[in-house]
Amino acid sequence: EQKVADFLLSETDEKTSSIPYTHGDVAECLAMHRVTVSRIMEKLKNEGAVDYSRGMIRVLDRKGLEEIMK
Repeated sequence: EQKVADFLLSETDEKTSSIPYTHGDVAECLAMHRVTVSRIMEKLKNEGAVDYSRGMIRVLDRKGLEEIMK
């Protein structure tokens, strides 16, 4: 979960909260299984930290992701 949160924070900023990535893209960048990334993303979505649709991930709560990093 921390790897995914760190990746999302590093790829976005206050001005650019959306990135054109699929779960597969994130998994490839992090050398993780796509299924694992999808489970983590679903958890983050349920917590309101991110939203996603096919090919686009949007960070909604940077502070929430930063908390995961602690």
